[in-house]
Amino acid sequence: MNAEYKIAPQGKRFELFDDENHPLGLFKSVRQAETEVARRKRDDRRFETARLLVQAAVESLMKVHRISELTARYWIREASG
Repeated sequence: MNAEYKIAPQGKRFELFDDENHPLGLFKSVRQAETEVARRKRDDRRFETARLLVQAAVESLMKVHRISELTARYWIREASG
């Protein structure tokens, strides 16, 4: 997930948009908008890491127990809490 973010002036404020041009927030300064972009990029990296780890777990469980992907995802979901 490599989302790109865009900051655009809106009067005296700055609006943040995602790569599909959806508005994400209105900020009083460019610095505040940039801080939000940095936060979102960190979250994007965390999400991608978690997704990769889950996929590896699914594949391992499928191989070890010779089960379908759907079944492996079920058990991983159950185990996660």
